[in-house]
Amino acid sequence: MSENGAGKPAGRRDGRRGRPQSGQQNRPQGEREGGQSARSPRGRRNVQPDNPQGGSQSGRPAGSSGRSGSSRPVAGTAVGKPAFNWTWRDYALQLSVVIIGIVVTFAGSGLISRWASQRQVRTVMQLVVSELEQNREMLRDVYSNLDYDRRGMLMFMEYDELEDIPADSLAHYSLLLSYLPSYRPQQEALEVLKSSDIVSAVGDKQFLADIFGCYNRLNDFRENVAMYSGRKQDAQNHLFVNTPGFSLAPMGTYGSWKVIFEDPLCAAFIGTSAYFFGGGDYFGHMIRAVDDVIASINKKYRFERQGVQK
Repeated sequence: MSENGAGKPAGRRDGRRGRPQSGQQNRPQGEREGGQSARSPRGRRNVQPDNPQGGSQSGRPAGSSGRSGSSRPVAGTAVGKPAFNWTWRDYALQLSVVIIGIVVTFAGSGLISRWASQRQVRTVMQLVVSELEQNREMLRDVYSNLDYDRRGMLMFMEYDELEDIPADSLAHYSLLLSYLPSYRPQQEALEVLKSSDIVSAVGDKQFLADIFGCYNRLNDFRENVAMYSGRKQDAQNHLFVNTPGFSLAPMGTYGSWKVIFEDPLCAAFIGTSAYFFGGGDYFGHMIRAVDDVIASINKKYRFERQGVQK
């Protein structure tokens, strides 16, 4: 020991460069190694703290794998492949699944829309059939009365003299000027057909043209019936004004018919209205036209057949 170094403890050196840290020199070798292991990531996974009771610090029983917060899966569970380890086949598989799902979704919605549209078409067409059947029945009623008038007018045209007509025939046509026919076809179902998307959903232009054409013929017939009734009513009014007290009720005698034919408007109406609606089987043609459209709708949509009367 030198004179200058007297009084300094052993192991101390002059200068900061080679001076050991306080307490580090005398630290046991195992403790230093343990500290290095604790600071190393590898060491943190491998070093287990001492637990005299055989359990982990987190309270899990001994032998359980993983710590709280660890991403390591439990033994026996399925392990998904990380996204950064996917191959192009994995991406293609996932993409195909997504595409198939989208296609199935759109295809399903399209099928539902088409099914709903077809159901709506069938419902409206059933309404059209029901409406045309009602119009056909009203057409038959009007036809019966108009045919009665026409037959009576043709009978009077066959005879030159009123007295030559049999009395029972005059009595049979005693209501010739009494009845004022009218025809108002229903068109609610037609308006529903026009105001909805059914026209575009049907697609068959000729089929739709037949339906619309049938309604147009019924409307034309309604106007003709209204004109015919107007002419008959004008004749009635002229007769009542010029023949006070005359009644059409007991019009089955020769005397009452003579009064009627003496009125110019009544005589003109009876003599010129027999072919007001045309010659031939005009009324029968109208009814058959409605029957054909009803049959066409029933055939196209396979509705229950309801025996069309001829």
